[in-house]
Amino acid sequence: RLFSETAENCMNMFIDDSVSTNLPSLNQQYSEALIHQLLECAQFPYSSSDANICKMPMKFFYELSLAIHCGGSNTSEENNHHNHSYDNINGEKPVRVNGPNHSLINKYIPVFQCLLEISVTQMMIPETVMMSNIAIPDDVLDIRGAWKETVLDCSLILGGVTSTGILCKMLQMEVEACSNSHNNANTSNSTGSGGAIAARTMNYCRVESLLFGVQLVSPWLPREEDRFIAPLIEFLGQLSAASHLLHLQVTAIELYGLLSFWFESHPQQLQAVMQRLVLDLNHPQTSSAAALTLMHIMRQCSNVSGLPVAELHSHIMRLRSTFSLSLEAEIHMLEGIAVVISSPNSSGRNGQQSNPTAVAESENSFRLIVSPMLEELQAVLQTPSVQATQLVPSIDRLTAMFRYFHTEGSCVVDLLVALIPIFKQVLQVQPSEKICERICRCYKQAIRNTGGRFLPYLPAFTAHLAEQFAANPVAAFLYAASVVVGEFSSLRPRDNNPIDMTAVAECLYGMVWSMSSVFFGRFSSLEQFEQKPDVVEEYFFLMAKALQSCPTPFITSTNGAAQTVIQAAISGLALKHREAQKGVLLFFERLLQLVSYWAADSPLNIATRALVGSYGAVLLQALFTMLSGQMPAYALDENNGCISDVLWYLRKRFPADFETWFRDLLPRLSEEAQAIARQQELYQSLCDKHATQKSFGAALDRYENSCRANTC
Repeated sequence: RLFSETAENCMNMFIDDSVSTNLPSLNQQYSEALIHQLLECAQFPYSSSDANICKMPMKFFYELSLAIHCGGSNTSEENNHHNHSYDNINGEKPVRVNGPNHSLINKYIPVFQCLLEISVTQMMIPETVMMSNIAIPDDVLDIRGAWKETVLDCSLILGGVTSTGILCKMLQMEVEACSNSHNNANTSNSTGSGGAIAARTMNYCRVESLLFGVQLVSPWLPREEDRFIAPLIEFLGQLSAASHLLHLQVTAIELYGLLSFWFESHPQQLQAVMQRLVLDLNHPQTSSAAALTLMHIMRQCSNVSGLPVAELHSHIMRLRSTFSLSLEAEIHMLEGIAVVISSPNSSGRNGQQSNPTAVAESENSFRLIVSPMLEELQAVLQTPSVQATQLVPSIDRLTAMFRYFHTEGSCVVDLLVALIPIFKQVLQVQPSEKICERICRCYKQAIRNTGGRFLPYLPAFTAHLAEQFAANPVAAFLYAASVVVGEFSSLRPRDNNPIDMTAVAECLYGMVWSMSSVFFGRFSSLEQFEQKPDVVEEYFFLMAKALQSCPTPFITSTNGAAQTVIQAAISGLALKHREAQKGVLLFFERLLQLVSYWAADSPLNIATRALVGSYGAVLLQALFTMLSGQMPAYALDENNGCISDVLWYLRKRFPADFETWFRDLLPRLSEEAQAIARQQELYQSLCDKHATQKSFGAALDRYENSCRANTC
């Protein structure tokens, strides 16, 4: 700990010899000695009594790698270790501040090479676990996860190709050591000199750790890399001798998926690999990894001709009939298949003319897979006392196909239209919230894939959602309605076919007002809001989406519909539920943004100002009730719905009225809140016409913190 904390606090000594001393050579000696000690600590066995010793230097090496990568800036103030923007192996690299310092990179390459080699040793699965195929213990997973981050630090400095080269060289050395041992044993035993010599067996724990390391650095590999990947793929194909070692096989399978970009440019290698992965699908212990890898390969290589998707789907059906494949694995496979069969339509999505023959073949493949799914779901519905668990798999399979298949034709629309009556039956026999959520998720994926082709069926579909919400007022139907509003309010004409957007807006608002009537019939008080906060959340997210996408019907509504929604939203601000409160705040953000949406002298703008302005004082009071600590303020300054943004828009849209409302509000606050407001000159800060949104939010933050501290 002493070495680690000293190094962390003296980061400048490592990235700039001239900062802290006029004796750079002595400074360099200190830094080299300290790094040497830290590398010694990192090699401390994690299986010992004090496993934390090997993890103590990790934070220093993370900060050092980041400082070097960002051009020598001292980043030691970022004390959350391994808060990587690249901690997902498929993620992006960190943004460079000043660009990498190449002199520092060259200086520390040997250090990070050594650290990478240490990481491989520390990530090794214990031999007892490897040989017995038992689950990896939690403590091993924890230390492995920690060293995974250090491998990423090394890759940041060394680069993907160099890191892979080091790992492959270590792998080659392991293979050669084993091969030489066998040759020496055979020679000795054949001459009969010195007695029999046992050949050294492959250290499969080390091999697995090296392959896992390649997994981690693979995102940094260029797509054209061939020097290391080709022999690595060949080596993976030779691991059949270790087919009994589950953890090694799973790591190898996963590595195929992460190198799928290489197969796209080497399609001749695909057949052998996919045959091996299909065999792995047959074994329960490797089927999940094989399915995920096949999905990655199919997605990456979807434009490669001759992928055996029909054979793969037939194989899936056989495995399903024997209950040999998990639903999750099957969904992964269906995702990959859907991407492959829709690839002939990709040219049309890029603005080019689609090939009608290719589109027809693609849609036919889609029908051949999805139509039996509809029949299977109908068959399940005939089962007496059908349970949700019997219905979920069929719905999830359909969702995967609708989500990942894209077409310029009409087959998705046709199959969705055929599916809706079946889903109505499902909701009649099993209206559980779980089933509602699954069905609405399927609707979302299908609707997003249909576009204007679904317009003739839109009135019936919006009526269907409204009817289902009336029968079973759960949040899922409100979410599905939000998706429908977002998708169809932003349609653009295609193929010179005009769209009557006024009629579309009327159709959408017919659904919105129908759902609103049901909502206010069931939830008319704060107590009822608190019973179903998820429904409240989704309702106001729906209204926010409606205001954002097609606001005119809301402003021109009759019978006090808009006023009812606004009054309910003000009441909903008192709801002690974070997400529901954010939904209400987002609604008010969108409402206030409308004040400048139309031309200043337009009737719609005049009506909007009158409507919103009539609730300005009440809204301000409700928000300051939260800020003053009398009610929870969950979202002070966040994206997509927060108090700070609502107050900012209120002040910007109604500057003169805001000052009046705020002056009238102050005497109604508690004495403690008034004292804090006076002390912080809150009125002046918020009403200052030169205030920026940042300074405005900072003033609210100071006030809220002080009030909260005063009430605790």
